Amino acid sequence: MDETRDAEIARLLSGGSVAEHEPGYWDALRAAVAPEFAVLELGALHRPRPRKRRLLRLGLAAAAVAAAAVFAFAVLPALRGTDTATAADMLASMNAAATGKAHVVRLSVKEAGETRPTPEQLILSTSGDVRWVVKGRRETSYWTQDERRHETMSLGVVTPDDGNSVLAIERPSWGANIYETWPCGNIQALAGSLRAQLAEGDPEAPVSETTYLGRPAWQAVLSEHWAGNAEHPEGATTTWNVIVDKETGLLLASGMGFPEADGREHPPEGYSFWVTRIQVDPKLPDGWQRLSQRGQERILIQDYGTRFGTPQSVAKRSWPTPVLIPRRVPSGYRLTDVAITYFQGMRSPKDEAKLVYHSRRPHPYKAEWIRTSVDGSVRRVVARYRRGFSSFVVDVRPPARGDAELGEFGTNLLDGADGKLTAGYLKGQLAGTSISPNGSQGPTLLARSGRYTIAIYGDLTRQELLDVANSLTATGGAGE
Repeated sequence: MDETRDAEIARLLSGGSVAEHEPGYWDALRAAVAPEFAVLELGALHRPRPRKRRLLRLGLAAAAVAAAAVFAFAVLPALRGTDTATAADMLASMNAAATGKAHVVRLSVKEAGETRPTPEQLILSTSGDVRWVVKGRRETSYWTQDERRHETMSLGVVTPDDGNSVLAIERPSWGANIYETWPCGNIQALAGSLRAQLAEGDPEAPVSETTYLGRPAWQAVLSEHWAGNAEHPEGATTTWNVIVDKETGLLLASGMGFPEADGREHPPEGYSFWVTRIQVDPKLPDGWQRLSQRGQERILIQDYGTRFGTPQSVAKRSWPTPVLIPRRVPSGYRLTDVAITYFQGMRSPKDEAKLVYHSRRPHPYKAEWIRTSVDGSVRRVVARYRRGFSSFVVDVRPPARGDAELGEFGTNLLDGADGKLTAGYLKGQLAGTSISPNGSQGPTLLARSGRYTIAIYGDLTRQELLDVANSLTATGGAGE
């Protein structure tokens, strides 16, 4: 490999550490299981959640530019290398890998941003199982998703151990705290955005075939220009250096730089990372996607009212909010989950829960929030499709009270600037699309119908987003 080119890649992908849990994180979780808090409603508890990685578009100084940006993405020649392939070759390879033979990958990951990257290990399976381990200086954090059981588990172990570490278990769980956060959500969102950009760019644009960690890989450098506005007329241009594993189609390195006032390029948080080791279909112990309860002194089990089922059974729960299922999906995708689940701003007097203590002694200590009543009409209705390590979601959201999070959508999404849909349940409705990473959701389409906001997000190209939206049909009540 070319030493000059490798040095440039290293500069782009050089990095930093991952921040520790937010201040008061574990104190709040421990307080949640204390006897004196037994009378609190479920909404007063702090849900255990991993560090939410908000992807910065251009940095704080240029946030106003990003809000009104025109997205122009072009594949550029690889750094000082011999161009041996085209963007079309890279896209075809990523599409083929999506239905390949690999079922599980174990990645060692480091994230750019500061001076000392924190070691992280991420295990992904095509069934949706995840294990994520972050080793800090004083605390090791574990997060798992057992897709078959629909169960999310998290644990922080402090060194020296004060004996108060809490094993938090959410069940049933849609997995938002795993699938929509760093590193799993962000890596998948970046990969989906890359595939969508390749589908819209010049198919003859040159890319390089290379090796990464001894494995055949693709390398490309992409350029993204954000148009200016009245406050920032100059706009801004970012560069994005990516490396994709040929066998699995997974994004193994992402180095993004954007200009700052000091004239240097800085990697936005969450966009820049690199894999230091990859193992395909390694031998793993049974139950790797779960954390053992054995020996845990404090356990908190939480039920936020997520309920799974068939499209028909979920539609009965969610009435009048409809379950929307597409008649057409891209080749290889299969429906794996349909559920109702919570979201910020959701309120209903019909939602009730009680706190049950299985053990009230200081050590061991086990408590469980049990839902005694679930109001499905105020919850998101979600359907997930999987293909290899990729996925996309159809998300139907009823009106919310207060500020409900819809994700990091740009102005074009919120205003429906792309035009009207032509068929299906949303025929005639305005829709907006974005093939940016959109927080940790990936390429996204947003539309509204009556009282409902419909989002489609995940590993889809812009045309695939539109095709799915134009084929949606309602199962159960439409409830306009």
